[in-house]
Amino acid sequence: MNKEAGTERLDRRRQALTEGLKPGRRMRICDVGANPLTEPPYAGLLKDRATEVFGFEPNPKAFQELQDQKSDLETYFEQAVGRAGRRTLYLHPMSGFTSLFPMDRYALRQIGKQKWRRPRKTEEVPLDTLPLDELEGLPPADILKMAL
Repeated sequence: MNKEAGTERLDRRRQALTEGLKPGRRMRICDVGANPLTEPPYAGLLKDRATEVFGFEPNPKAFQELQDQKSDLETYFEQAVGRAGRRTLYLHPMSGFTSLFPMDRYALRQIGKQKWRRPRKTEEVPLDTLPLDELEGLPPADILKMAL
């Protein structure tokens, strides 16, 4: 089976499940680290209009990309989530490595990407983090998706 046929089959299954369950409201997904590097696992639910997404992305470029491509069912906050306090965001040139944690040589060695560290090109940006339960305008979530 080719990839397109497999995707169509999964779409039909997801749609049948959504129609069969007939939820009283859209599911709410909270996406912490919503950087749009790849299609999110809930993309089909958005396509079916079966979910609302509340995403958090402190990387300014990634946040702007989310804003530019979002649907009416997506709300994004340019906010880092975590224990309340002042932290440092490490903006790596490769957007997927941006983190509240500095690059770890050991972890990069494990995946064979030691050269990705680029400490001189990583920008350090001070910011405030907030716990999810302190963010205004965020309804209770059904699913929490977190980028690692």
